[in-house]
Amino acid sequence: MMNYQTLINMMVSSINSHKIELEAWPLDVRKQAWSTLGKRIEAHSKQFEKNRTLALQNEDIDPVFRQELMDIELITKESFLAE
Repeated sequence: MMNYQTLINMMVSSINSHKIELEAWPLDVRKQAWSTLGKRIEAHSKQFEKNRTLALQNEDIDPVFRQELMDIELITKESFLAE
């Protein structure tokens, strides 16, 4: 059975891998992708930030999970379209 820490590590590793993959896209492709998905990405990011804030207010949260949650970097328009 998979333990809690392994699950967290897998999730964060997956998030980091996707970020690296997106950064490798050519700028013109990233601009096109943002024009299509930008509003949706921003809406999901806003919801994630709201839920992260609520989760971090829970004093009983596991310290490892707390740190992993704090370390997640979301894609912004500026970071996605940076050269």
